[in-house]
Amino acid sequence: MILYRKYLEDYSVMWEFLEIDCDDSLGKLTYQRNWRKGYATRAQAVEASRKIVDRNVPVTSAVYFSDLVRLWFEDYAKKVKGSTVLRAKSMFECHFLLSRMLGDFKVSEISESEIKRVIEVLISEVTKYKRCIYYLSQVFKFALEKEICNENPVAAIYVPGEVTTNKVVSPHCENFWEMEDLNKFMKIIQPKDLWKLDRRFVYFRLLAYTGMRNGELIALSWNDIDPIRHEIFIHKSASRDQDGKQIISDTTKTPSGTRIISIDSETSSILAAYRTLVCPKSFDEFIIPNSVGNMLSLTRPDTWLRRIIRRYKLKPISIHGFRHTFATLAFDAGIRVEEIQEQLGHSDSKTTVQTYIHITNRARKRRINRFHEYLRLGK
Repeated sequence: MILYRKYLEDYSVMWEFLEIDCDDSLGKLTYQRNWRKGYATRAQAVEASRKIVDRNVPVTSAVYFSDLVRLWFEDYAKKVKGSTVLRAKSMFECHFLLSRMLGDFKVSEISESEIKRVIEVLISEVTKYKRCIYYLSQVFKFALEKEICNENPVAAIYVPGEVTTNKVVSPHCENFWEMEDLNKFMKIIQPKDLWKLDRRFVYFRLLAYTGMRNGELIALSWNDIDPIRHEIFIHKSASRDQDGKQIISDTTKTPSGTRIISIDSETSSILAAYRTLVCPKSFDEFIIPNSVGNMLSLTRPDTWLRRIIRRYKLKPISIHGFRHTFATLAFDAGIRVEEIQEQLGHSDSKTTVQTYIHITNRARKRRINRFHEYLRLGK
């Protein structure tokens, strides 16, 4: 696994990658580590790194922190999804692998005081730093298991709690739409006739009326739809592997994400009309493909949404905000929390209630009107 990291050059952020060379001219295999500099973007560094041999320094020759990180990632990648590895890699590239942090240190040079310095720098630059420190500790635990070092220098460091603000978030800034907002959006994108249906409208119809995740919806194929029962079988998801390449994972984000969800009859009719219009050659074809029939990019729907919001001056929300919207409006409609939890694919109702369900303006008005009526009748 090739490592990448940022560095500054003339006040500009540049990228470099680590090349490992082998030398056995003296009868003993030695490893030379060289950071190849000069790339304006990570993508350029990745492209250049494809021309070199991807070598790993074995455990017995692991001397530098970068060696340790490579070995840990190899082991970690066997246990988690590629998208999780990708997030962890990004964190190391932007923080711990920097030359001013630990990137150029030998493992033997990394003391408790050095880790304390690194953590202090991290805390000054990152708001959510505990997850970063957790990963750093995991790397040194791995090093202990492989006998690369004698102790975990992170274990004894006191890490202060992350600062949380008590700032009140305005309802206008929360990541969901009121019913009126959603209806306005759907009216904007809805074609006048069914025969003019396009993938963009079908995508947002499914997103808004089912609560599916973006990756789950992009991975949907026609054989996942049961038009008789008005149901959708969710059992796979579009995600990224550890190299950032978009793939179809044969599992959902969590085990509880594999589920069968119901759709309303109108959404089912829209799907049927859309299928007649696009006339798929196979049931394995994506329901929402890209312009040439392949898998849609995970970021394309966000581009669609931002353009519509900007053009029609709608309240800004993200693609994920549609899941919040579904949960909130479903609860406002009187659907039980357990049913919403099942529809969203959450493992417990706590996540559904504390994270996804928001208080709508209608609910606020009903609440105060109910209180007023209680006082009035009590006179």
